[in-house]
Amino acid sequence: VSTRQKRGAVDVLQQARKVRSMYAALHAARGITFEIAENARLRAETTESAVLQALINLVDNATYWLLATKQESPRVIRAFVTAPDTFVISDSGPGIHAADEPFIFEPFYSGKGDAGKGLGLYIARQVGARNGFSVDLEQKQEERMLEGAAFSLKFSEVLS
Repeated sequence: VSTRQKRGAVDVLQQARKVRSMYAALHAARGITFEIAENARLRAETTESAVLQALINLVDNATYWLLATKQESPRVIRAFVTAPDTFVISDSGPGIHAADEPFIFEPFYSGKGDAGKGLGLYIARQVGARNGFSVDLEQKQEERMLEGAAFSLKFSEVLS
């Protein structure tokens, strides 16, 4: 088993930085800013690959919606820690329609039409559940959250 698949201490913000790096060229070319609160810290007992998979799915969705809408306002993805065990990714896109909210974690349900497979959020949630964290749509508004969609990763075992 690779070290990325072994359960251990994972620096969640470091994984978010990896994902930001993966998308850096696309985001720079398309005018998307990916902000990570660098002063925060969150280490959890989980697997690196599971955190990467969930973050990639969330950032991929945020990127899609930021590019799919013709908005004049800045295109921003923002990641930050809201509690000792919770990491949030929010975006300045159109958000999720209220009618879609009950179904977004169901397999094969997509708000993207033919452009989506409807597996990203389903996989992110399933991978998290098997690796010690939940993936949820954030309903509460926090001042750092942007006006679009916001998702949280909440870890069951946080390390100091």
